[in-house]
Amino acid sequence: MEKSETSVPPKVVKKHRGLRAMPYIIGNETFEKLGTVGTTSNFMVYLTTVFKMKRISAALLINVWNGTTNLATLGGAFLSDAYFGRYKTIGFACVASFVGMIFLTLTAAVPKLHPMDCGAGIDCEGPTPWQLGFLYFTLGFLVLGAGGIRPCCLAFGVDQFNPQTESGKRGINSFFNWYYFTFTSAIMISVTVIIYVQDAVNWTVGFAIPTVLMLLSCVVFFVGSRIYVKVIPEGSPFTGIMQVITAAIKKRGLKLHHEPQRSLFNPIHTNSLNSKLPHTDQFRFLDKAAIVTEEDTMNANGLAANPWRLCSVQQVEELKCLIRVIPIWLSGVFFYIANVQQSTYVVVQALQSDRRLGLSEVKIPAATFVVFSMVALTIWIPIYDRIIIPAVQKITGKEGGITLLQRMGVGIFISIFAMLISGIVEQRRRSMALHHQLGTDSKGGAISSMSALWLIPQLVLSGLSEAFNTVGHLEFYYKQFPENMRSVGGSLFFCGMAATSYLSGMLVGIVHQITEGDNSWLPEDLNKGRLECFYYLIAAIEVIGTIGTSSNLMVYLTTVFNMKRVTAALLINVWNGTTSLAPLPGAFLCDAYVGRYKTIGFSSIASFLGMLLIMLTAAISKLHPPHCGTNNEGHCVGPTTLQLGFLMSGLVLLVVGAGGIRPCNLAFGADQFDPNTNSGKRGINSFFNWYYFTYTFAAMISSTVIIYVQVNISWSLGFAIPTSLMLLSCVFFFIASRLYVKVKPEGSPFMSIVQVIVAAIKKRSLKQPDDPRSSLFNVIHMNSLNSRLPYSDQFRFLDKAAIITQEDIINTDGSAANPWRLCSLQQVEELKCLLRVIPIWASAVLFYITIVQQSTYVVVQAQQSDRRLGASNFRIPAATFSIFTMMTLTIWIPIYDRIIVPTLRRITGKEGGTTMLQRMGIGLFLSIITMLVSGLVEQRRRSIALHHQTLGTAGGAISSMSALWLVPQLVLAGLSEGFNLIGQVEFYYKQFPENMRSVAGALTQLGIAFSNYLSGFLVAVIHQATKGDGEAGNWLPEDLNKGRLEYFYYLLGALGLVNFVYFLVCARWYRYKGMDDANAIEDVMDAKKTKDLSEHLPFICSCGELEKLSPCMENAKETYKFEMK
Repeated sequence: MEKSETSVPPKVVKKHRGLRAMPYIIGNETFEKLGTVGTTSNFMVYLTTVFKMKRISAALLINVWNGTTNLATLGGAFLSDAYFGRYKTIGFACVASFVGMIFLTLTAAVPKLHPMDCGAGIDCEGPTPWQLGFLYFTLGFLVLGAGGIRPCCLAFGVDQFNPQTESGKRGINSFFNWYYFTFTSAIMISVTVIIYVQDAVNWTVGFAIPTVLMLLSCVVFFVGSRIYVKVIPEGSPFTGIMQVITAAIKKRGLKLHHEPQRSLFNPIHTNSLNSKLPHTDQFRFLDKAAIVTEEDTMNANGLAANPWRLCSVQQVEELKCLIRVIPIWLSGVFFYIANVQQSTYVVVQALQSDRRLGLSEVKIPAATFVVFSMVALTIWIPIYDRIIIPAVQKITGKEGGITLLQRMGVGIFISIFAMLISGIVEQRRRSMALHHQLGTDSKGGAISSMSALWLIPQLVLSGLSEAFNTVGHLEFYYKQFPENMRSVGGSLFFCGMAATSYLSGMLVGIVHQITEGDNSWLPEDLNKGRLECFYYLIAAIEVIGTIGTSSNLMVYLTTVFNMKRVTAALLINVWNGTTSLAPLPGAFLCDAYVGRYKTIGFSSIASFLGMLLIMLTAAISKLHPPHCGTNNEGHCVGPTTLQLGFLMSGLVLLVVGAGGIRPCNLAFGADQFDPNTNSGKRGINSFFNWYYFTYTFAAMISSTVIIYVQVNISWSLGFAIPTSLMLLSCVFFFIASRLYVKVKPEGSPFMSIVQVIVAAIKKRSLKQPDDPRSSLFNVIHMNSLNSRLPYSDQFRFLDKAAIITQEDIINTDGSAANPWRLCSLQQVEELKCLLRVIPIWASAVLFYITIVQQSTYVVVQAQQSDRRLGASNFRIPAATFSIFTMMTLTIWIPIYDRIIVPTLRRITGKEGGTTMLQRMGIGLFLSIITMLVSGLVEQRRRSIALHHQTLGTAGGAISSMSALWLVPQLVLAGLSEGFNLIGQVEFYYKQFPENMRSVAGALTQLGIAFSNYLSGFLVAVIHQATKGDGEAGNWLPEDLNKGRLEYFYYLLGALGLVNFVYFLVCARWYRYKGMDDANAIEDVMDAKKTKDLSEHLPFICSCGELEKLSPCMENAKETYKFEMK
């Protein structure tokens, strides 16, 4: 750093030409973009048509090439800022791009440089290794060109303005918007005119035009050389960064002064490019690099003699600037995934849609559709710069109307809606391709009759999101980086695009590689393919996000929001209960009207917004109470009404999100399997175990890594991580939209239930028929989602709804004219299925209280126990103890699914080894043991705290008993959950009618809701009933050492025992859906032996073996040779 400072010339020699230099810089940028984008934007089509690559291979190549192109900007920026300067770097890069484009033109013009042409429908030969090698050599030159032009062009343009004058400041503030406006306008021309030439004329001319334009760009750039301001580089800026890190590590044992501004080494560099930075109190560890010790010596000019041991505050603050930018940069990586998809699969979507304009035969080239994104951007930027910003400026008083971070946030929010609309449009396109196709494309895929113009809304939203987020990113990096690293700042944006391209390519590559074959999820024809494993990935990331926010909520409320433990426990129980209750209306809307895909999409966005609000309560000091010392608990200030209201808003949004995700997640995943194939049936049978395994494994990561960050680093970062993961979950979910199987809802399933009840009440005076199988109304609905149900003799009162009377009228299609008076036997049996499930569900409510306690009072137990690992000072965060439950589950589920179930299957002959009710019963029994062990451990913990030396005094004495003694009860809780809860999920899914499977998923959450409410009710009642006995009698005081928590556990164990007996009675009475099928088959087999089916024929026909009764009768007489009685 020192050497570079002495070589910098005085700043007064610079003559900023400002707007006079813009024609050359903007002209160079315009022609360069016309050239490079005209070459690359239609590259997907070029590779698949001229180079005969498969779409998946072409998409992977483009993603890797785009990633490498953007990653190269980092190297170009470093060389520019450190050694060559921006002028020389841009000049060299322009020449490299021009040479690369010449070579690319040759690949189209020379026949030997690309594969031979072949007709449609023929298995074309791909490129030879030599042809691919020449193509890669060409792309290498384009990488070199982009690596120099992209990071330096923007910074070089800003260099032409004088930041010390008012006109210069105004010019810089507006430059970013208009630079991107010009940039996008050039691209728009490129992807219309040039791409049209490539598609309609030929590829040689289509590549020759941008090559000539690139040559013109070089000429215009060098013509303006004499008037440019050329900033001389100061040497590697990374040397100063490494010096700060090294010096801070060397002095890590020193203590910081309470007034660092006065005590740290802070010389004045008069010739440095960088503006003076004030001291900040973030990342204070780095401040140690500027502490002056006796070993540090100074030169005559006041600088440090050894810059690897002593650094200035300026150097330290420059490094802090870079570190602060990194989290913002990461958000840009996830944002740009949406834009990457517009440049790859949107082109393929357009290829398999109707691209005609109106009734004419003129077709819009597929790659030209991205122009709509650019049109939206070019229209919006002038409006934003000249109208919106001045208007908002008057309201907020801020220079840009809103801050850069606010602008970027708006862009991210719009991109989420862009992906949502993309999924909805693709769903419609694929549906029309399967049922109303126009023809086939060159790859043999069906062309949908849906107009490709329906792709415009998602592209317009993508353009608007880019105008907010991308332009905001560019300005943010430029202004936040030190002046001698502004090319590096420009490259950071392109590095984010590189990471996005690699991430997108990696996902496509992994999914295609794993699923390659007949069941590929990413086939050449987009109208085929499915994606259940990608769904697992989305579910896992969503779980990490939501659990990471909620699992440590008890500690957050008691430490940051200064709530009392009882109050926090009540709030968490009510919130958990409401969160679990919300899936019931969510499931109803999903199954009846909206569909699972749309419900999950909307709910994912709601969850993301809720997490964002929770994160803000930690990040903004005015949104939570002031911190209080460990010894002032009694005087801690609680949250204000405004603070509580903001917190509740975040929690409400999380409730809305959970209301849609939880009931639909499991059913939507099972929808991806084909139940009519053997592999699909096996997949569904094992799906529930492995889904819960994935869920628990993700929750386990959340309860360790994220909770550790929350407790030991900061709550803001600890909530920011799951919020980012939830955003990633949303993006991934919508990316795969075109590949999902989306079951259409059939309307409200509850209407049929009400009709049965009403009809049964109306006919309550009728007598039951002697043979209900043959006499009840049993119309067959061939198009119904639901499988056929046999007659069962439980709840026989409801059978009256299917008795046919003289007043009942039958339509020509066989259905009842008045469904409120006459219902089918199928409707009656579907209602019976629900009624049989309710008693079993009631037993699950009490069971889940065991699990609820692991997220509340077990955390408090851990807080008042010795959480150190061995003799070290490392303490396990209290909320992380729930990992032992999850770890048990993740270890147990594979063992159970792969070893125990096959062994039991051979012994019992049952498909699952045991019945679902037997599995749930084992879980209930284990939950009783869990409560007993919990009480014994708490009794021991409290005894040690009262009679042996304690470890602390804050919030109750800490028992010297190791918190690891809590592990056995958590392991038992995990095993009970592995048996009962997974058994419940599978039980509800299989026992409910098919059109109510989201409601089945909600039933589990509904049981959890009642469990939370009941748990909160028990806590409140016991706390209120026992606190009257004085401090010694209260079971649940603030300090557990003064209470009797073990009594509470024993009480829950006793309730669990009563519940277990109740469950055994219900299980003995229960009859599985379709169980009578086995009896019916036996009856038929017996009838075949006697050649007499006359008694069984009506029942056989009613089971739906044949559509019509008459053909059924005739077929039976012909087959079994008998006479009807």
